[in-house]
Amino acid sequence: MQKEIALIYSQREHDIVRAGLEEYQRNPHDEFVAMGFDPDDVRKQSELLIDTFDRGVAEDKKPTKKYIAYGSNMVQEQMALRCPNAKLVGLGFLKHYQLEFYLHATVEPCGKRNAKVPVAVWEINEDAERRLDVYEGYPSYYRKETCAVTMLDGSQIKGMVYVMNTKNPLPPTDDYYKAIRSAYIQLGFLAYVKTVLEPAHKRSFQIEGR
Repeated sequence: MQKEIALIYSQREHDIVRAGLEEYQRNPHDEFVAMGFDPDDVRKQSELLIDTFDRGVAEDKKPTKKYIAYGSNMVQEQMALRCPNAKLVGLGFLKHYQLEFYLHATVEPCGKRNAKVPVAVWEINEDAERRLDVYEGYPSYYRKETCAVTMLDGSQIKGMVYVMNTKNPLPPTDDYYKAIRSAYIQLGFLAYVKTVLEPAHKRSFQIEGR
């Protein structure tokens, strides 16, 4: 019910703003003319504004889902490049999971009582998910799972997380590791560099039979 009310309210807002833009298009205000603007130019600019406004509203109405990031996608700079319209919901932890490196980062269930991985939760639309699928190599390299995140305020949010299909410990590149380390520091997870990130990095060197 709350979601339905929000959608109705958004539509009412859309109608009010669009009506105002259409009024400018039909009847350029006298102050614009007094300032030296050509009425035809004002109408053309209004048309562009209406088109931009309609496209923006359509984008906002696309179905969304929660995406759980535990690597470099935790920070705004990276997500801005890959999914410009993604919105940060908040920060939290994947409890009873452990970070691992199989060249790239992944998360694995862990039976240790205090095991948890710092994450950022994003709201993404279908277009953003398609971009992420390509970037993550879904479904051959990574698969998708649904997990529950315990947010910093104690609430829980379910979302989609990419999990690697193979389990072959392999150290990450220096740049890749540093990007994740930087994400931890930027988001206030400095303490977990020692307890989560560095142990995962060390385990990646433990090649079976060596």
